[in-house]
Amino acid sequence: MPDTQPTPPPPEPPTPAAALPASPERWLDYARYPLGTALFLILAFPRFDVWPLAWVALVPLLYHLGRCARGRAAFLSGFTAGALFFLGLLYWVPRAMMAYGGVHPVLAGGVFVLMAGVLALFVGAFAWVQWRMFRQWGWKAALLAPFVWTAQEYARNYLALTGFPWGNLGTGQAYFGFLIQIADTTGVYGVSFLVVAINTVLLLAMVPDVPRKLKLYWAALVGMALFYCFIYAELRYATFPATTGEPLAVAGIQPNIRDEDTREQVATVHRVDYPRLLADVMAAAPAMRLVVFPESPTPYAFDRDPAYRQLMTGMAASHRVTLLFNGIRFSGRTYFNTVYVVGPDGRPGGAYDKSRLVPFAEHVPFQNLFFFARAMSQEIGDFAPGAGPVPLEAAGVPVGVSVCYEAIFPEYLRALTAAGARLQVNVTNDAWFGRTAAPWQHIQHSLLRAVENRRWVVRVANSGISVIIDPFGRVTAQIPPFARGTLIGHVHPLSQRSPYVVIGDAFAWLCVAVTALGAGIPWRRKRSDEHCTGRDQD
Repeated sequence: MPDTQPTPPPPEPPTPAAALPASPERWLDYARYPLGTALFLILAFPRFDVWPLAWVALVPLLYHLGRCARGRAAFLSGFTAGALFFLGLLYWVPRAMMAYGGVHPVLAGGVFVLMAGVLALFVGAFAWVQWRMFRQWGWKAALLAPFVWTAQEYARNYLALTGFPWGNLGTGQAYFGFLIQIADTTGVYGVSFLVVAINTVLLLAMVPDVPRKLKLYWAALVGMALFYCFIYAELRYATFPATTGEPLAVAGIQPNIRDEDTREQVATVHRVDYPRLLADVMAAAPAMRLVVFPESPTPYAFDRDPAYRQLMTGMAASHRVTLLFNGIRFSGRTYFNTVYVVGPDGRPGGAYDKSRLVPFAEHVPFQNLFFFARAMSQEIGDFAPGAGPVPLEAAGVPVGVSVCYEAIFPEYLRALTAAGARLQVNVTNDAWFGRTAAPWQHIQHSLLRAVENRRWVVRVANSGISVIIDPFGRVTAQIPPFARGTLIGHVHPLSQRSPYVVIGDAFAWLCVAVTALGAGIPWRRKRSDEHCTGRDQD
């Protein structure tokens, strides 16, 4: 008798799980990818300085994104990686806020966590866009990851609070000389692009579902790009006229004023140690033309304190040297963080007012949102921003002056060069960071700015790191950090404009355009073999 039992229906495809893991084991499996990315990124920056780890740091996150079933899980993975990275990279922020702005520890910690969260939103956005591309095109979408990552770095430069490009992958490669030379065309963003491209080569190599030809073609293309960087660097080293024209003798004074020093101790440094250190410079280099003093917690206002004014003008006149120094400038009830110039005849020259102010130290951003900050710390500054990037005339040279935090913004120093600056000078006070990784992270930005603008950079810091940097991003003179001393060397004021100065952030905008195009193409979820397989259902 024939079997009349009905054939059971085929099993339905598994329903994706919830966007978040439901058990501790799944949480651990879920978290290992963003945790791995964050750990590698932290180790790639100072003071660990294992910068080649940046070449593999994004592989865990990208692999996870290619397997995610839901966009919410993808965003959370990116956000988690970003939050852990910025919490580890910027661990020194609460100390700086407490030392510089007198911020209460509870407020400093809360603002730090909020800050890391805001910065992590950009990594989360990268993850969601990249996940969307993976869903549309499969693992081939990894080829677009360099564009998407570079776009989020560029967006963070302008949109994160008042802009915060600290932690860009390209900046972390500052000591890899041959790779960073392309920054004179693409800005730091081109270096970040290449770092992510290396990550995608490794990602595709480990995924079995990607056609072998695609792996080889992409690896060959990225390899050729790196070879081009090497050739380009060699050509720039050989042909760029970094030492043309008459050299300018410059010096920097590093007084090493500690953030715990009293007002009286700081005043003693200005009245006693500054004249002595300047005399040491002139004795060592009688032909000195420009001496730079750092940003420091000066208790004086040059335009309101006759004794201090007499001190600085007298030093310049007695040694017949141009001085460039920092202080507070008042205009009615408004005050500025200002850099002054006094000529060799003792007459005051121009003044530059800092424009990019440090959030929660020199001012409170978005005061309607952070209304409580002023109440918890009356010591947070309320400086007014200056008019913008305008070069100062010092020792007969147009000098692009930046104060502390301003040097981390590529477009700001580019604007100074475009306005005619032939030499870049950065004065800073990194004593607020203490013996953390911050001073070593901070100086990396100046190395990239030198390459982008093809300018000599004189960086003078209160407690270090004071250096002279050539147009290739190489340090030619340095004072050890946390020591009192003088920096003496020669620079060459240059007039040539790098491609980056001429075209600006065109490369970054290209990445934004490709990202917008890729994210905006209509798409639907497909179940095909060419898509990312073996997805994490979370």
